Amino acid sequence: MSRCPANTPGQVGLRLFSEGEDLMIVGDALILEKLHFVAPEVAYAMDGDAATTNATRKALLAEVEAKGLRIAATHFAFLCMGRVTRDGAAYRFDAA
Repeated sequence: MSRCPANTPGQVGLRLFSEGEDLMIVGDALILEKLHFVAPEVAYAMDGDAATTNATRKALLAEVEAKGLRIAATHFAFLCMGRVTRDGAAYRFDAA
């Protein structure tokens, strides 16, 4: 478990390990799949503390991309599991 404060104070991310694979469940840190990979600094209406949530998003995206972790995003509309990769100055979500 890791601190992952987002629109809910006290939110955590959960990292699972199984047979050489890692998965990070990101909870409320990533809400809008069409926006938060391109502009993680954009606040969501339900963010209780936008500055904290934005810092969480940026750090989380950098971490999962650098470590090559798969993520499970509980608020995405469809295909909520995949990997995060760099796309210039932004990120991209590759569903898998």
